[in-house]
Amino acid sequence: MKSKQTSSSSPRQNQNNESITDPNDDRPYITDLLLQHQVEIDTVHENLTNNEPLFVQDCQSPNPRYDNIWILRYILSHRAIANAAKAAQKTIQFRHAKGLNDLGDIRHRTPSLRNDTKIQENQFPSVLAYNTYCASNYTIMHTLPDRNRGVMSYVKVNELNLKGIYETLHLQELQDSYLYCNETIFQIQDEITRRTNRLTKVLKIIDLQDMSLKGLKLNYMKKDAKASRLSQDYYPQLAGAVYVVNCPNFMQRVWNILKKLFPKRVVEKTNLFGKVITEKERKKYFEKFVKVDNLPVCFGGNDEHWPHRVDDLATIFNQESNSC
Repeated sequence: MKSKQTSSSSPRQNQNNESITDPNDDRPYITDLLLQHQVEIDTVHENLTNNEPLFVQDCQSPNPRYDNIWILRYILSHRAIANAAKAAQKTIQFRHAKGLNDLGDIRHRTPSLRNDTKIQENQFPSVLAYNTYCASNYTIMHTLPDRNRGVMSYVKVNELNLKGIYETLHLQELQDSYLYCNETIFQIQDEITRRTNRLTKVLKIIDLQDMSLKGLKLNYMKKDAKASRLSQDYYPQLAGAVYVVNCPNFMQRVWNILKKLFPKRVVEKTNLFGKVITEKERKKYFEKFVKVDNLPVCFGGNDEHWPHRVDDLATIFNQESNSC
């Protein structure tokens, strides 16, 4: 069975026929990637057709989930085609076992600490359990500064009860909270990718403001790395970069030790920044993901209202869900 061709827009326009002109937006075009990797995509498609009944069943559905763009993510994340096919098949089986496809559109269930009854009612139990270790409504935020660009996730580490997470939060709950977070954000990123014809990824910002060396719990780091690894394997090409900001002077030495706990692909995407984001750093790193007017002042941008501006993902998609 030959893979189905995925319809998409012209290589230099999005599906709204708007030219992409932002010089800082270097996201690759989906149409270009599909053409470049069509042979590999067909090979993986054939492999899955011959070896995975769940894939065949999906292909026969009116709206296949595992299409060429989905397969492309595995091609880009694995150098060998055999490894890409194996990873894709493992993901299909995992999604079936966890019932992820049965959840439907869950973008409105993105993890959120906003004090809103409707939002909290929609949160997954594992996410609610994790949220109890957060000190404020702004400890962790998943935002969408620009609807045509990617998600920006933010974590303020000194407001996380790292000791409590390590000692009392079960590993399975931690894994599930990360899994559902990745699933909701993936759905958002995938929609943006298809609509804009640009491969769109997440920018994660880890804020170490007021953190001491003693405050960085090694046992927590090990547990977090293990939980993250198990869920990230099923969402290739989701993470764009991890920026660690407000780094104390000792952080580079600590990172040289900690990075051994994380997958190579995570380490390669991680950059450390000091107390002030320079203009050069902003242009080189941050504006690849967020326009300067939508980037908070604390990260070198012009947005003076963050984090109080309502671009929280759960808020955005709950509003859209209610308006339908």
